[in-house]
Parts: sequence; C-alpha cells; structure tokens
Amino acid sequence: MPASIGAVMPFRYIDIYGWKGDFSEKFIKVEFSRSSKYESRGVISFSGGQTADELNRILELTNHTIEATSFAGVFVDGDRERLPYEADAYINQLGWFANVGDVTVPRRTFEYLVKHPSWPTEWQAHMIFMAWADYLQTGDIKFLRKHYDWLKTLSLEEAISESGMVDVTKISPELKEKLKVTYPLGDIVDWPPSQRDGHEMLANNTVTNAFVYMGFKRMADIARALGEESDRSRFSDLANSLKAVMEAKVRGQDGLYVDGIGSTHTSAHSLFIPLAFGMVDNNQRGDVLKTLATKVGSYGGGFPGSVFTAQYLLEGLFESGEDDLALALMLNKTERGWMNMLNKYDATITHEAWDVQFKYNEDWTHAWGAAPANIIPRFILGINATEPGWARWEIKPSKVLTFSAKAKIPTPHGLIDIMYD
Repeated sequence: MPASIGAVMPFRYIDIYGWKGDFSEKFIKVEFSRSSKYESRGVISFSGGQTADELNRILELTNHTIEATSFAGVFVDGDRERLPYEADAYINQLGWFANVGDVTVPRRTFEYLVKHPSWPTEWQAHMIFMAWADYLQTGDIKFLRKHYDWLKTLSLEEAISESGMVDVTKISPELKEKLKVTYPLGDIVDWPPSQRDGHEMLANNTVTNAFVYMGFKRMADIARALGEESDRSRFSDLANSLKAVMEAKVRGQDGLYVDGIGSTHTSAHSLFIPLAFGMVDNNQRGDVLKTLATKVGSYGGGFPGSVFTAQYLLEGLFESGEDDLALALMLNKTERGWMNMLNKYDATITHEAWDVQFKYNEDWTHAWGAAPANIIPRFILGINATEPGWARWEIKPSKVLTFSAKAKIPTPHGLIDIMYD
C-alpha cells in the first residue's frame, strides 16, 4: 500500500477467549482508511414491508462496499489483488456516482488503467463505458478528448477478423502491443468459470462480441459529443455490421444466440448480455425473456451467472419491462444472491462470488458485487440523467415500487430530493 495509508488488513470481528472480568469497548482502538473524497451524499431508504426492509439491507451492504473499497484512492479489485480492473471499476464507478457524486476517484482509477490495463478481451470495452459514464455524470468534454485516441484503440476495431467478428485467437501481436496487455489477451465471459452456465468458449465468442458491439455504440456517442462526425458514422457502421454478422453466424435454429460460431449451446450469458446492450429485436425479445426466466428457474430462482454479470442481467430485465423478475432475483434467498451474503455470512462488503463453494479463494471485499448501489436508484427509483452533466434528467419509478421511499441523489447541480409515498 502507499506509505500514506500503511498496512491495511480487512477483518470482520475478533473473538477474545479467557478474558477475566468486564470488557469495555474502550480497550479496543480501530483505525480505518477510506478515500478523502468519500462523502455519503446519496441516500436511499425504503419503508412499508419486508421487501422494503430487504432492499435497505442490500443497499447498506453495497453502499458500505463503495465506501470501504475506496481506501487506496482508486477502485481496487478486492483485498487479494488490490489492483484496479476495468469491469470492477465500471460497476464501482456507477455506485460511486450514486453515493458520492465525486469524479476524482473514478478518474484516477481510469488513468491508472490507461497505464496498467488488464487481460480480458471484454474488459477493454469497459474503459469506453467508464468514459461515457463520466461524461453523462459531468458533461465534461475535455476528459473525453484527452483519452479519445486511446478509446479508439480499445474499441478493438482493428481486431475484427475475416469472420466479421472479433476472434480472440487472431488478434495481432501489433494490436496486443498497442493495448499494453502484459498477460495473454483472452475472453472471460464470467468469473469464476463455473459461473458461465456452461458457455462454450469458442474463438468467435458471442458474449465478447456483444461487448465489442456496445463499445462501438458508445464510441459513436463519444465521437458525436466531440464533433468527430466521420468517426461517429464509422463506429455506427461497425456496430451495425457486427450485429448483422452475429445475426447470420451465431443465431441458432430456435432464433436465440448460441455461444459462438460453431456452437449449438445457448448460455444465459448469450441471452442477457446482448439483451442488456439492445441487440435483441422486439420480435425476439419474448423468446429471450422466456428462456431467461427458465434459466433462472433452473438455478432455483438465483442468478444463473456470477456476482459480476448480475449487473447486466438486471439491466437487461429492467430495460425489457421484466421488473418483477429483476426484483425477485435481487431478493432471492438461494445461495446465488445478496441475501445469501447477508444471512449466511453477515457480510458487510460484497463478495467476489455468491458463495465460497463457487470459489474456494473468493475475496470478501469485492466491489464488482455492488451492482444494487446503482441498479436501485437507476431502475427502481428510475432516476437517470438524460443529457450529459444532468442538464436534464427523468424520474420513472418502477412498477415494483409498491412501498414508500425517500432518497437524495447527487448531481453536479446539487441533490435531487425525493419522497415517494
């Protein structure tokens, strides 16, 4: 750790055996570290029944996670590694904006990752997502301009192979060198591997290419914001072309995406990642949602993917009007949900995996599990910026909000103060 912080060891509780006589809390001194930029400005509380109480517990868990994992002044990937990773940082950033509103820590994390990128193919797109989230929050075009050329490299435009998709086995050494990736570049889909719902890891991977597609879409948005019209048009064309190729090459006989070129298997991830990214057309949406509901049922009502991909499954469900299923997943009592962390482990910070049985060396301080910190304000309260810098915003409460809520949502212009009765 930096010298200014010193040694940091997260702990949950201490058992003291054999103490004679009374024991006072004055006998214990606890020191903690968090970012100097952390200030709990965003507050949400629900009332009116069991669902409200359980959402409050999950919010307390995920919001404290955002606070506690800021101790290094950047978003770190748990205590085992203590390094920023792109996907983790993006989910952390969204929760940080909802809680704190500060841009310093997210930007410092982004700048670190520009110099020290990590290896998963899909993680490259998350830097584009982070840059766009920064612009929506701040309206600051200078940050986009500063990193624009690097974001173009991260789009993986240069990695489209003769198949018309990104083939991870054919990414050139020259591009890998440009990307500054020190480990072998590879698709991850989900982590740990046991949480991929049997996804076939093929070279032309549906999930990877869905992330590339969304990266192209966001790059078109960024190019538009910067007035780079030729780039905007090119990235829009790249997105449309990639979607068309995937429609032709990874669409199964049942009309659903399979896991990649040559696959006959459809994992949950090949359904909900494209769904979250707007790749599922209206005439296909019903079948995708029906199959997803079946997948969830096969896991006893728990998440069919990991803690990380819960972000995208929930986004896809809420954006498709499946608010009831999304809420049921958030509150599910199986071993594959946040209530398991709370009830079984008395968690105060979200875990790397849903349960130790899924990852023997799982980290108990992992902010990529803190999706509810952003999902609840964005989709249950329905508060979102519709123009960069919150110049305009909307509130569209979910149909599942059948109980009362009070909230303060930080924006660059001050707090949005909400009471929902």
